[in-house]
Amino acid sequence: MLDSFRVARENELPPCSRCGGRITIGADGPVGRHGVPVRLELCPVCDTDTPAGGPLLAFLGTGGGRDASRAEEAARLMWAWQREAMAGHGFHWVPGNGSGAGTAPPYTGPMPHGHG
Repeated sequence: MLDSFRVARENELPPCSRCGGRITIGADGPVGRHGVPVRLELCPVCDTDTPAGGPLLAFLGTGGGRDASRAEEAARLMWAWQREAMAGHGFHWVPGNGSGAGTAPPYTGPMPHGHG
């Protein structure tokens, strides 16, 4: 739900919960399985080599985030990164009509670091 996210200016972003460095994007999302809000972080140190985070960081690093003609590309990259980051917290996107009829596979990855 979009209204469950909080947006902050760049100078208000907390440090990365994984390395303590400066994050590029941060978002507080829905409450996770431990009763703590999910914290999504895009960190140039921690996420450069991830399948979705790396391409988004490269896109932003080349000025893509300030080029309106690349909005469609930005949307694709942001969507992929959000899905990847949410999966790291045990959430999975299930295609469908929103009826809840589909089921997501259980998350079997490592326990996330930091908040969430």
